[in-house]
Amino acid sequence: MRDWDRVYHQVVNDNWTLLAAFAWSSYTDYGRGAVVVRVDQLVQAPSAGDQLDVQVSYLPSHDAARLTADTAAFIAEYDPRSEVVILFTGLDSGGNLAYRCKTGDGPVPPDAFRLYGAQLERLQWRLQ
Repeated sequence: MRDWDRVYHQVVNDNWTLLAAFAWSSYTDYGRGAVVVRVDQLVQAPSAGDQLDVQVSYLPSHDAARLTADTAAFIAEYDPRSEVVILFTGLDSGGNLAYRCKTGDGPVPPDAFRLYGAQLERLQWRLQ
């Protein structure tokens, strides 16, 4: 069984700008929601060193009826200008983990989008 808390910290810390840019783009298109990272598909990328191929999508709050009350509260309360809600699904422990992430040392989501926005559709989701 993986230590998902460690995986979460690695994925978020190493990929904050890309995740924040995606979150802001999705927020402007769909409103409040969560970035969904399918961890059951975290696999070592062949010949790519420490990078991981993952499936990343966005779950708008109006589609979130099946989430726990805590996750729904994260989505309802976060500040999209400085925070991102990230939902890890498909854990080997059978549940989901939701995190409300603040910007920290990286750019705020609107600034991250200004840095990466034009590239988001061309980027492959290969996280470090």
